[in-house]
Amino acid sequence: MTTGSQNLAAAPATWPRAIEIGDQLAFPAVLMRGGTSKGAFLKPDDLPPPGSLRDRVILAAYGSPDPRQVDGVGGANPLTSKVAIVSASERADADVDYLFGQVRIGEPVIDYSGTCGNLLSAVGPFALDEGIVPVTEPLTRVRVHLVNTGQLVVAEVPVLRGRARVEGTAEIAGVLGSGASIQLDFSSTAGTLGHGLLPTGLASERLALPSGVEVPVSIVDVANPCVFVAAGELGLDAATLLAETLDEGVVDELLAIRSAAAVRLGLVESAELAAAESPAIPKVYVVHPPVDFVDRYGRPVAGQDVSVLGRGLSMGRPHAAYALSAAICTGAAASVPGTVVAGCADAGGGTIRIGHPSGVSAVEVDVRLDQGGDHRLLRASVERTARRLMSGLLYVPVSILAEA
Repeated sequence: MTTGSQNLAAAPATWPRAIEIGDQLAFPAVLMRGGTSKGAFLKPDDLPPPGSLRDRVILAAYGSPDPRQVDGVGGANPLTSKVAIVSASERADADVDYLFGQVRIGEPVIDYSGTCGNLLSAVGPFALDEGIVPVTEPLTRVRVHLVNTGQLVVAEVPVLRGRARVEGTAEIAGVLGSGASIQLDFSSTAGTLGHGLLPTGLASERLALPSGVEVPVSIVDVANPCVFVAAGELGLDAATLLAETLDEGVVDELLAIRSAAAVRLGLVESAELAAAESPAIPKVYVVHPPVDFVDRYGRPVAGQDVSVLGRGLSMGRPHAAYALSAAICTGAAASVPGTVVAGCADAGGGTIRIGHPSGVSAVEVDVRLDQGGDHRLLRASVERTARRLMSGLLYVPVSILAEA
């Protein structure tokens, strides 16, 4: 058994930047809200090299695995159990690299397979405030390389007195109050899997589930690959779809659809492996034609003010808002004739307004056919807000070094 003193002696070799404080190791971190998500923003130089030790450090900092994450900074919810690792980029067309990790709550796993558009909202402000990117007032464009998918997103960050501006009039569904408007341009994020906007070549198709049932779906790949299914196929009306929780049977059916789509995309060999080997992608979302509804804050939303209603899962749980990457993908899907989304949406491009449990999210999209007959994403942008919440040191027990 390795003693604590031996662990401390080994810390410089395995993790040179670790700060030894008593029998704990500490490292710099900034806690930020990005859109409707929250997580620690870290610099790779402050962490162990990529690998098992780095993941153990992050899991310990978040308090995983534990459904309450009570011994860490995780919020016991997929939306608040996320991590961003940000550094200057060596790519000529990018300013910063953004590696996203979904820190699982009940398992000792960090999933790096997908990306998070909401947490991305805070990457530009973090890079400016940390001096990674030079500041230009009143607006700084930050080109963000999404390491997980290889895509590029441009963030336009308002600046005040050399720092990312926080206060403003922009409002986003799922976050109370308002903040400074951050514009995110996702125009170059189609085809994250390398097979175009429609990765199977079809606007819609039928997926066979293990139960033997075939369900009409659309698989679209913008920002993150998503599989869409109409609410009517699951027997859901708008009120049930947007309720605080979804019936467990419905969640199980959505997970089965997601698993079948993962096989269809070649991400896993069998549906049984989807949860373990590709838990984050594809995302699964249910869509419904626009109708009046009441959001989770008790605010009425008129059906005429939305293009489509939607609801998805986040790491197997019903999403309380709407994933930003999924919103971009939904907007693109609504612009492609023949998709499940287009069949439900009262829209055909331009501004797509998605109604969901926390309100309405709007995305600007422009999808057109090229000369070869393929759909091309020419524009995809969205407004977000972000805020620095805390900066300081995160602590993990020194025994983390001795774990296998």
